[in-house]
Amino acid sequence: VVHFSTTYNDWPDVLGGFSGVILEKSKFPQGPDTGKTMQTSIGFSGGPWKLESFSKDKEVLVRNASYWDASRIPLLDSVTFVPVTETTKEVQAIKTGQVAAIYPQPAVDNVPELTGASNLKTIFGSTTQYENIWYNEKQGHPFADKNVRAAFSYAFDRQTFLNDIVKPFDPSVQMLNCAVWLPAVGKWCVEPYPWSDVSPDAQKVNQYMTASGYTKNGSGYWSKGGQTLTIKWMANTGNKRREDTQAEFIPLLAKQGFKVVTDNSDSGTVFQKRLPAGDYDMSMFIQVASPDPTVTSSMSCAQIPSAANQGQGQNDWWYCDKAADALMTQSDAELNVDQRQQEIHQLDQVMRQDYVNLPLYAFPSMLAWDPSQVTGPVTQYINNPESNLWNLYAWSKP
Repeated sequence: VVHFSTTYNDWPDVLGGFSGVILEKSKFPQGPDTGKTMQTSIGFSGGPWKLESFSKDKEVLVRNASYWDASRIPLLDSVTFVPVTETTKEVQAIKTGQVAAIYPQPAVDNVPELTGASNLKTIFGSTTQYENIWYNEKQGHPFADKNVRAAFSYAFDRQTFLNDIVKPFDPSVQMLNCAVWLPAVGKWCVEPYPWSDVSPDAQKVNQYMTASGYTKNGSGYWSKGGQTLTIKWMANTGNKRREDTQAEFIPLLAKQGFKVVTDNSDSGTVFQKRLPAGDYDMSMFIQVASPDPTVTSSMSCAQIPSAANQGQGQNDWWYCDKAADALMTQSDAELNVDQRQQEIHQLDQVMRQDYVNLPLYAFPSMLAWDPSQVTGPVTQYINNPESNLWNLYAWSKP
């Protein structure tokens, strides 16, 4: 029995939610700090699989023959996961039979390769994931200035992005116009959408930049005090969709006076080191919308990484607005669903006025598999937020 000191709507996520578990205390005799333990394997399991070994090169799961639900004891003896972070290498790995299945991020360069391969099958679905442009509001970075965030939002052509980057692999894509909620997940992102009025507007770009004292220099770039404003755009190397976006939009943004340069790193460095440290100016990456609308853990002032939270805060964009915080706290404790819906809509409007990010689109899911290597209900969970691999226990070899 867990007693909360105050009413908290999102109590399921505290207990693991749809993406976590409750851990058995006896399995952690040295306490919750596992920094020096479980480095290459985990000797117990609460699920159909046991983690036999893992490293930077591969992860091996083996059947948990003692699992309590006999219907979910895996049919396969083991499954090996191999991390392939470059899009082109991932495609080649399955086309040449090195791997049996992949759950990739669909992109214009991999979808035709996979759907056109005679030895493969593919399926698409919807997810609770979304891809946005995120501004780092940490002091010392360009987007700490709200006017710069606003100007950039009116300089970036989201419709051109959808047409050129997304529609070639997802023709039905719709523009996202809520900060951190999706229209298909609950009633939290509904019309009138807060970001629906944000479209290319050179006049507003000039208005916001001049309001912060910027003028265009002889090269046509925004500058202040003799210093050219340079924005570093971070992406994870090997993600061709994001690299293609940089290649197309950096020249387009230059026409609006923004000097933007690539500042890319490998995936591990981006998501495990640079984001938590606030070591970037802007980035484009995928987040997951929870079925519960609370965003307190990732958007509140208290969640900015700091000594107070041992550097573990999840607010990696250093966003802080006391009005937004008040609405988060209020909505987290509101039991009336209709009232809570109104509070979430108000919160979205506050974030819109703050230009906290630039919403882009809901991200589709995709599975490609080699039917000569794997069979079974492989497509059953294509729309599952836990990924299509949720029922891996039911997969088998032909």
